Formats: sequence, structure tokens, C-alpha cells
Amino acid sequence: MRNEVFRIVSISLIFVCSSFSGCLSSEIEQQVEPESIEKEPESILNPMNRETLFLPDSSKITEPQQINYFSSMMEKNHENFEKNYSIPKRGGNWTLYFVCSDGSRITYESNNSGEFYCQSTNETLKGERFTSSWIAYRHREIIKDFALVSAMSYFMTGDENESKIAVDILLQYSQIYPSLPITDKRNHSGDEGGKLTTQSLDEAILLIDFAWIYHLVKPILNSSEKLDVENNLLMAGLEVLDSPGNLKKNALSNWYTYHNSAKGVIAAATDNISLLNESLFSSGGLLFQIQNGFDLDGFWHEGSLAYHNYTLTAMALHLDSSHYLGVDLYDYEWENSVGNLMHISTPFSAHIHLMKPTGEFPKLNDDMNGLDIGDVRELLEYSNLHWNDIIFDFHLDLARTKNIAPSLRSMIWMSSISNLSTSSELSEWTPESKDLNEFGVSIIRKNGVYILVDYGPHGGWHGHRDKLNIEVSTTLGDLITDPGTVSYSLDSSRDWYRSTYAHSTVLLGDLEQVETSGYILISEHNSDFSMVVVGYNDSRFNACVYRGIVVLSLDDSGLIIFDFIHVELGTSTNISRIFHFSNISPEISGFSNSSAPPVPDVIDKYTDLKSRNISNENFHQFDYNLGSNTYSSLWINDGDELFTGFSESSDLMILQRSEVVNSSYTFLTFHHIGNDDTKFDSQSILFNQTAHKVIFSVGEKTHQFMWNGSKLEHSI
Repeated sequence: MRNEVFRIVSISLIFVCSSFSGCLSSEIEQQVEPESIEKEPESILNPMNRETLFLPDSSKITEPQQINYFSSMMEKNHENFEKNYSIPKRGGNWTLYFVCSDGSRITYESNNSGEFYCQSTNETLKGERFTSSWIAYRHREIIKDFALVSAMSYFMTGDENESKIAVDILLQYSQIYPSLPITDKRNHSGDEGGKLTTQSLDEAILLIDFAWIYHLVKPILNSSEKLDVENNLLMAGLEVLDSPGNLKKNALSNWYTYHNSAKGVIAAATDNISLLNESLFSSGGLLFQIQNGFDLDGFWHEGSLAYHNYTLTAMALHLDSSHYLGVDLYDYEWENSVGNLMHISTPFSAHIHLMKPTGEFPKLNDDMNGLDIGDVRELLEYSNLHWNDIIFDFHLDLARTKNIAPSLRSMIWMSSISNLSTSSELSEWTPESKDLNEFGVSIIRKNGVYILVDYGPHGGWHGHRDKLNIEVSTTLGDLITDPGTVSYSLDSSRDWYRSTYAHSTVLLGDLEQVETSGYILISEHNSDFSMVVVGYNDSRFNACVYRGIVVLSLDDSGLIIFDFIHVELGTSTNISRIFHFSNISPEISGFSNSSAPPVPDVIDKYTDLKSRNISNENFHQFDYNLGSNTYSSLWINDGDELFTGFSESSDLMILQRSEVVNSSYTFLTFHHIGNDDTKFDSQSILFNQTAHKVIFSVGEKTHQFMWNGSKLEHSI
């Protein structure tokens, strides 16, 4: 068989060598310049004509960006022949240990495994924790940047020489893997963790790549080599995933989504139907997770867009693997909790509705790095390939312009999209205000401004105590935003970023919110205004806490947002509201030493709050640095305290605290967004805190909004 392959490869090799002025070896003297790839990309690639996992039709590699991408990949493969890809003989530790003290990532360098410099904090880090986590990155680099690049280069040319690095690495890992112990991130050996990593989640991700590499180069391996890879690496890896210590999580953990995906991809790579069936139909398999892991709006149950996309990536690979073995789930439907059918494409489009005007997504709950539309290109390409939905066309066009460093999977899943300039349906489509009641988020969009209010379920281990948190964004940037989180290896990820104090919301009695779910009471959108009212309950104070957001247009480019917090109390206590303002300058005067910030010690170390002198003030205004007439004004009630200062999240934190309240209380803020021509007279605002009502004029209309229990009533 190798001789037959070699004859085919020889023809391809002559074809490829003509483009490189020399054969593919460690002595290549001249390589293809990027300009020549642009001009004649077809002279480089000659994809193998075989059905392949994740790429069923290689003849569709026709887009210029795809051809350039894979041509550059081949160049990288040739350069890799000159590089060191020696494999560490031990497993690596948790990659989230590989961070500076401020949470920024340490820059990984393949030739540095001893001391690591952090420019952001001017510190040098060393020790077992950092060395062992560097090893995890080294394994990842060897598998992705050497082996997978080599395997794909082989597939894209049919040239056996291109596969040499991939084959060598696969066979080396097959020798090393069986003797490695299972180790956890505390460096304890046992039945929990991994062999190359210390989390079974990370182990599963590496196994997915191993299986893909093996599938690509399988035609040139002999029977003995195949047995070594399958038994000593792939199946041995699955034994690690299924070890007792790695099966203690909830069946809907995203970890098990990757466990299942690894089983599915390995099943496809080894033509193992029984293993595929296990990955799909077992008690915690893919179909169980699909049927039980998404809410009625199509969101993954952890309440984080980062983990929603993370989970969908594993599912996408699993769906492709199933299709490769003849199980087509691209039109899979299931009955949700209220008896309606949900299509598998729904979760792939759900998160897109939350995109901000800047193209970014809100960092709800745990989200370390944040996402923009370019970051989700991979799944948009996948969705566009499999489902005909206008939302994918519209956002994929934007994602391709934003995504300057496409991923390998975005390239193999790439297909044509509708032309926005010629499609009347696409050109008329625009994002709309939307209530995602089950997910617990409402979005108001008006005049290019985006307002989000969060009232959803807590989100399990990845949840934050942030009920009624809001975000406000414009095309110029964020005004109020959610900080997400930082590396879980840092104390601040738990003590600060999951805290109520880190969010623009409300707290009672100077205490963190309880872990709870909220609810929506009102959602109204008409020609005069948009209004959303949400709430949650706190049994510690027999309290009902509400937030009302009212948005009115001032002209074609400006608007005003009235932002109410209203609390009905059964037990007397203080009430505080918090804001975290972005793109804003710090206040440098007007401070007093009248009182210390009313925050616990665990929070105080993450802020530099100082008391403000607010005597004789009705509104206290904060101006944004966005080059426009944009500001937020807080109504100061008699007896209130106001504290300001920068926080761990690098934003300006505002804490306004009431006196002890006996029954009900209302905070008022208005956010003005416009330019120098936008006209609104803030002096016309009449706020009666006792009656919980505000009266103001916009144009020729005078509006009144008044709280009556849980109702925010409006009249003109």
C-alpha cells in the first residue's frame, strides 16, 4: 500500500517542487513569498480526493483566503523541519497557573521553561507551578503547531513528506503516554486529572486533536503503527477520561461535552460505531446534554456566552464526527421543557442577538477574555455551512472583516454567503430589542445605543451575584460594562469578579446578593419609549428588588435612559447601588474624610473608594471621554453617602448608600447619550423620592413615571 501511495505522492511532489525551486527537505533554500501565493494560490495545493473528517468535500477549498491559509500552513510545516519539537517526558499542569499576578497571561516561549517575565507587573516568576504549566503549553504547541500542521499539509498536497512530523509525533506520544501517571493540579497522582494535563477537560481537547491528526495521516501508517496509536494513545486517553475521579461532575458539565466529543472524534478516526453510540446515547451523552443543557432561548445553562460558545465548539465537532459515521444530526430536534420542538441550530444563533454595537459581546458571568464577532467566526462558518438562516449570513460577513487571524476550523468550514449588497432581505435586517426571558437578559436597542439588563439564573459554578446588573454601550465604546473574570488561579476571580460589588447593580444591608434567579415584569416598546422592568426577591430582608429602564429618543442621534432601582422592604436596612463606569476620568477633588467605605475587608483591597462631599447636590454628574455630550447623573437623596474610586476591574466604581430604610426606597439615575446638538434640560426633572415618581419633558411631551409596588406606571 505504501508503494502505491508513494507513486501518487511522487507525482504530487514534482508538482509542489516546481513551486519551491527545490524539493521538500530540511535544505530548502527558497520558499514561496506571500505575494506569489496571492497571485497563484492554485499552484500550491492539491487536496487529496477522499472524504475526510470535518472536511467532507476538499474540492470546496476554493476561497482565496482558504488557499492562502493552507499555503502558509505548508510553509510553516517546512520551517518546522528546522525546529525543535522534542516532547516533554512528563505531563503539564493547569494552564491557568501561567499568569501574572494581575491576571494577564505570561507570554509563552518554546525555548524558555525556567523564568518568566511579566511586563505588565514588572515581575519575574519561577518555580514548579510555572514550569509545569509551561509544559502543558509545550504539549499543546507540539500537537497543534507541529503535528496538526504537518497532517493538514499532507492532506492538502497528498505528499507523504509533509506528514513526517505528524507521524513522528503521534508515534512518540504512543510510546510515552501509557507510562505517564494521572495527575491533578495539586500534583497528586491518582484517578483524577490527566496524563498530559491535570484536568480531564484539557486532556479531552488534546485527544480530539490527536484523533484528527491520526485520521489525516492514517493512510500512510502500517498496521502496527495504527495499533500503537489507537491502543496506546487514543483508547488509553479515553480510559483516563473515564477514570472514577474524572466522573464526579454534574452530567451537564461542559467538561463532559468535551469528553463526549473526544469519544465521537476518536470513534470517527477509528471507525468505531459502538464508541460513537456510547458518545451519543449514554446516560450523559451528547443527546442527553442537548436535551437538558439548553434553556428555552437556546442558551447553555451556565449563563456565560464564553462557555456557551466553548460548549458549542465541542458539540460541532461531535456532530461532524457522527455524520462521518453515517449518523446525521444536523436537523436534530428535541422537545424542550414546555413541550415545543427546538432545532439544533437554535443554540448556534442564540448568542448572536446579544452583540453590542461595537461588535463585542457582554462578558456575562465567567468570561476571562471577552468575545467579539471575529472571535465567534469559527462557529458562524460552521452554522452557515449547515443551516440557511439570515442571521448567520449577516454576522458572518462582519466576522470575516473583524477576524484577521482565522482559525484552522474556520477555514475548513468556510463556504459562500449571500451578498449583502444584492440581497434585499439581508440589507433590511437589523438587530432588534429582545427579551430572552428564560436566559434572563433583556436588550434595548435604540439610536445605535445598546442597553442590557441581567436578571437570569445564577449560572452554577460559573455564576456571579449580579442580579439586575446593567450594561450600556454605544458605537463609540462602553459606558457601563460587566467585568467578566480573570484566571481562576487568582483569588480575585472568586473574591471580586463574582461579587455583587463588581457589578452595576444593587445590594441590601451591605451584603452580597444571594444566589438566585430573577424575573421580568414589563417589556414595552412603542414610538415614545422603550421600558423594561425586572426584579428579584431577597428573603433575608423580606424584600422585592426592582430595576426599571426607560429609554427615550431625543433626536436622530441622542437618547436619555432613566434608570430606576426600587426596593420594597419588610425588614429595615441600608440599600446601596453600584455603578462601574468605563471611558471616564477619575474625580480629583471634592473628597471628604467623613466616613469609610461600607465594604467588607475582602472587597476593600480591590477598591480605592473615597467619600464624596455631596451636600447641596441634587444630581452628581459623571462625564464620559467619548468626545460627545454623554454623561451619567445620579440623584442624591437626603442622607445618602457617595463613594467613588477605581476598582480591580480598571473602571470608575460608584457606590451610593442610603440611610436605614423602613419600607420602600427609589434610586434615580439618568444616562444622557448624544452630541453637542442634543437638547435635554436636566433642570426640568422633578423627582419626588417619597412618592417614587419622576416628571420630565422631552420635546413637547411631559412624561411621568411612578412606582406603585412592582409596577412602573407611565402617563403623558
